[in-house]
Amino acid sequence: MIRAVFDTPLLVAGFLGPEYSPAHALLEAHREGEFELVASPRLLADLDGVLRRPAFAPQNAEGRADQFVERLAAATLFVSDPFDLPRATADRHHDLLVAVARLGGARFIVTTERDLLRSFVRGISFATPEEF
Repeated sequence: MIRAVFDTPLLVAGFLGPEYSPAHALLEAHREGEFELVASPRLLADLDGVLRRPAFAPQNAEGRADQFVERLAAATLFVSDPFDLPRATADRHHDLLVAVARLGGARFIVTTERDLLRSFVRGISFATPEEF
């Protein structure tokens, strides 16, 4: 089965965006078992922290963000947080994505961030939501 790592902005877009958005469609495809999502506790903690920001309070009414993160965690292949991140990209957070992908056997990192899309890491393809 194909395995992929999603970056935090993509997951936030899937939570906040309309049902017809590419990010939301990817989350729906994941729920239907079309691919396996790989994450680490640190990546999900980052998502949780972003969704708890005051700017997202209206969308988080009635604990929607908590439910989203819990459902995502239950359906995700977890790997341990890497202790020492080797430099693979120009950004340390992106290095975490690469390390998690390697640990989880993911061939794809899905992102909308241009800098990450231009990266080259042997064995990992970087894709936009539309490409993936």
